[in-house]
Amino acid sequence: PETFRMTRVLIPALAAALLGAAAPASAASPATATPTTSAAARAADGRRQDVADSLYRDARRLFGRGEYRAAAERFRVIATSDPKSSYANDALYFHAFALYRVGGTPELQRARGALVELIAPGRLKYDNPLLRDARDLDTRICGELARRGDEPCARTVRRRADVD
Repeated sequence: PETFRMTRVLIPALAAALLGAAAPASAASPATATPTTSAAARAADGRRQDVADSLYRDARRLFGRGEYRAAAERFRVIATSDPKSSYANDALYFHAFALYRVGGTPELQRARGALVELIAPGRLKYDNPLLRDARDLDTRICGELARRGDEPCARTVRRRADVD
């Protein structure tokens, strides 16, 4: 029984690691599990990976190493060069998140622009978790810009605080 469980868990995780795909949820241990993005979930579901796959994985590696400026650029390329890619929405979100991590005012403003595009009506289904994450990140970025004197962002943050 324990051998069967280990085989059932370890083989899919090893195969996923070798193929560069996301491991099935049953193979992830709680200590090492990371949030599954919609693009990773689609890959795990067995759908064909598109040409943005290696660029996306490279961008995530850069992001994980703290190379936010380089990661932001790679994510931007994915999002703009093939907007119909299965990675486009996730790339746009992580482009904004990486720019947020860079932290300069121009980067924060560009990050907001990317999020406005992502949050635009019709881009994501209302129940897509990425939509909530994008709105939350936009509020965080707007809060930082408001602290730096951006009055429209200050009004946005106040309005969102009143709604919540």
